[in-house]
Amino acid sequence: MTSYPRAEAADRAGVEPDYLDRLVELGILSPEGADRFSPGDVRRVLLARSLDDAGIPLEGVAAAIARGAISLAFLDARSYERFAALELETCGMLECFKSLLLAVQAPQGEPKVTPCIRSVAVYCNSVSQERLGTG
Repeated sequence: MTSYPRAEAADRAGVEPDYLDRLVELGILSPEGADRFSPGDVRRVLLARSLDDAGIPLEGVAAAIARGAISLAFLDARSYERFAALELETCGMLECFKSLLLAVQAPQGEPKVTPCIRSVAVYCNSVSQERLGTG
């Protein structure tokens, strides 16, 4: 079975290793052996980060897991592997759009154009040109 050391799991999930530590302390993650994380754990981190970003307290999620009210075990299912690549692509796209939204909502001065926003603009331009037959 595939497993990743702490730093690689954090990198795959796009978070700092300290965030993984927080999820372990809360009981949302349970590393395999000595700081080894499964692909399902990486997906749990992605889900936890989405919930956290949405303002849902991770302490509440952890409490619900501890009392058996919810389970994130479905993220370990072999059938879920089929959607993993699409999920990561979607997450990346959502992060780009989130950056774009933050730039548009810049309170003062010029919006900050990040590399992510620039790449979305280039992609959108190429898709537009392709659909118009000019690219």
